[in-house]
Amino acid sequence: ARDQLRTWRENSDRKSREIVNLWDDVLVNKVDSLGNE
Repeated sequence: ARDQLRTWRENSDRKSREIVNLWDDVLVNKVDSLGNE
């Protein structure tokens, strides 16, 4: 998830729906391990 978010950010991709889905599916339980991402 981290690599995917970084790629989207670096490419200035607008992936709102995909980001929300990543949050719901993966990140909500791991928010502390993301650091400054």
